[in-house]
Amino acid sequence: VLTALNMPTLLMLAGDTPVQYRDVADWALRFIDKLTVLEMPGGHHFHMESCAGDVALRLREFLSDSGEYKCA
Repeated sequence: VLTALNMPTLLMLAGDTPVQYRDVADWALRFIDKLTVLEMPGGHHFHMESCAGDVALRLREFLSDSGEYKCA
């Protein structure tokens, strides 16, 4: 099923992510051709912590680079 994904895909991991989730990310990279794995500082709720603005910026950059983001 994962090999059928042919769109740009972003997986954002917290810097404090346990090892088993990093292993899953490494595994997914073998099956999803257009997968980008991005590590951000913080814990489980890194998207709501002090780096939330950086998370939003990186997400916007990803969407812009992938051609999916069309908002002015």
